[in-house]
Amino acid sequence: MVSIKLKKSRKYIAFLRIWLSIKVFFGKINYILLFFLALLVFSFSYSFFMKQNQLPIQNIKDIPKIEVKQLTLNRFNTDIVDMKVKADVALQYDDKDIFIGFFASRINDDSVLENLSGKEVWHVGDSYDFIEGIHYTKLPEIKFFSQKGVYNSRSGVFVGQGDFFIEDVGMTTTGKDIFYDSKADTITAKYIITKILRL
Repeated sequence: MVSIKLKKSRKYIAFLRIWLSIKVFFGKINYILLFFLALLVFSFSYSFFMKQNQLPIQNIKDIPKIEVKQLTLNRFNTDIVDMKVKADVALQYDDKDIFIGFFASRINDDSVLENLSGKEVWHVGDSYDFIEGIHYTKLPEIKFFSQKGVYNSRSGVFVGQGDFFIEDVGMTTTGKDIFYDSKADTITAKYIITKILRL
């Protein structure tokens, strides 16, 4: 009987010692420091796991600010739409706009319909760079194509690269590297060949 009471008291004393050591340990802990240590561990683990899930970005300038699919813009002049611009995809960056599947149509000052299209057009400042070719028509007779080219809307100058052709009433003209100044109404190019069509 005495040995059983002695064993119980030893267990009780051992329990008290453990409980007192835990109480002393927690009494010495600075809870504010413990909070900030936990916050630091959480921050490191969060940033580690988030970095693994992010998409690789080469340069922030490679990401468009605005991306629009199936863009259509209409300009109204009194009661009619005198200009329509369409693009399959329009991307706006800090330094440029890019149009994929570009098409523009307008009624000019002479009430003639003009159409302009290109697979990919880069707009920077006053310049429109037709990377993959330009098609232009002025109904009913004029058709124009150039493999590449840059049109400056301020100066009215188009500088083409590569082959081009122009169809007009009764004639076709082909050549390379066309230069067209709309204000001076002059065209220069290399290797010009003009064919007059007999009606």
